[in-house]
Amino acid sequence: MSSPVWQNPVMLTAAAGPQGTQVRAVFEKASAIGLHESLALRKATDLHQKFVTDNAPEQVDYGELGLAAMTLAVNAAAAAGRQDALDQLLGSWRSLSQAIATDLFLQMYRRSRPDSPPPSGAALERAASAAASSFELPVGHALVALAARDLIDDDGFPQDAYDFLTTPWSWAVGAAHPDDDTGQTVEGS
Repeated sequence: MSSPVWQNPVMLTAAAGPQGTQVRAVFEKASAIGLHESLALRKATDLHQKFVTDNAPEQVDYGELGLAAMTLAVNAAAAAGRQDALDQLLGSWRSLSQAIATDLFLQMYRRSRPDSPPPSGAALERAASAAASSFELPVGHALVALAARDLIDDDGFPQDAYDFLTTPWSWAVGAAHPDDDTGQTVEGS
């Protein structure tokens, strides 16, 4: 049995260039997400959304800003020849996040309904997808931004886009990269 993409140093270098070690560290932390970390990521994302929308000079759509920042990061990675490896890395994250979400949902279900059998099949998949909503996107954003960190420049993937994508992770968990300025983490996370 082969190791996951995120544990393969060759694939990490192909996807993230010199940030392969840091991408693996984010994956390792993300692979251990429990209920507390999931809630911290949700809280950090909500606070980041509030900060961004409250401080924008005009009304903005937070989701569209995230999509635009992701597009800049992916385009920079593609221009550097990293697209295929990055796609494989993100596929590995999607698989891992669904496994984490399924486990989290089952833990919560068994605690709240110890005498009732948990759902299975499609019902379990829907419940796991709902559980993943608190952490899948902010972790994915941090992974993509970090994979393109060495490609930051004003004309392609600007620092503001990197900061936008990594802020929820940084506030909830800590810096995605040792040289990132994270400010302070979210209180209670």
